[in-house]
Amino acid sequence: MIELDIRKTSDGYYVLCHDDNIYRTTTVTGKSPDELKVANMTLAQIHEYNLLKGDGEYYSETLLVVTSDWKKSGQGTSYKMPTLQEVFNVIKNTNVVINFDGDDAWNNKVAICNLATDNGCPLSLLMFKRNTSLSTVTTWLNSYSSNNRPRFCLTLSKTTLENTISDINTFGGVATMVELSFNNFASTPSSATIQSVTELAKSKRMRVMYVCDFNSGDNSTIWAEVVANGYNAIMTDETKMLVEASY
Repeated sequence: MIELDIRKTSDGYYVLCHDDNIYRTTTVTGKSPDELKVANMTLAQIHEYNLLKGDGEYYSETLLVVTSDWKKSGQGTSYKMPTLQEVFNVIKNTNVVINFDGDDAWNNKVAICNLATDNGCPLSLLMFKRNTSLSTVTTWLNSYSSNNRPRFCLTLSKTTLENTISDINTFGGVATMVELSFNNFASTPSSATIQSVTELAKSKRMRVMYVCDFNSGDNSTIWAEVVANGYNAIMTDETKMLVEASY
């Protein structure tokens, strides 16, 4: 499974871009982020620039902003920003599931599914995530045939353990996956809590994905609990910490 953020260009293409502008991720210089909004640019305009290497080394650790010498570091590539159509053409004969993140993907989910179908990509390889009502999700999913419909991932906003359990019970049989974060809880949950939430989700035929977005506490201990209690997927930038906790 691969998580993607997409944005729509002014001429109707979907490109893979986390930000609403191309300033941070391409070789463009001499323009501000506000001048480089994806929604205000054509695909051809975006492809005037190449992608930068995406290893995260261009940020200030405290402010998460581009450092002053970022554009001068010679880290440009020969690649252009990919389109979603290109992604579909790559994955359509695989088992790779695309987990779409962000408002743009959710708000354009019908058009995205149509694009996948037009390019021969099974809808079962598409997953859209949201914290929304059960009726909204079932109405949308039921508009597709049972043998070719997209997947839904339930994301949980900051909430109590009781509400987390209630949401999992409500979406059982509808959501393919539930995305959890320890920041959902007022304090770091115990091992028993991690285990009970995971087992409940699995009993409802939901896979469990944990998102690492905490910045305090004994992180190595938390990772060990996550690994030990059987999460199906883990999404994180802290790969070293995850590997260390796994052995």
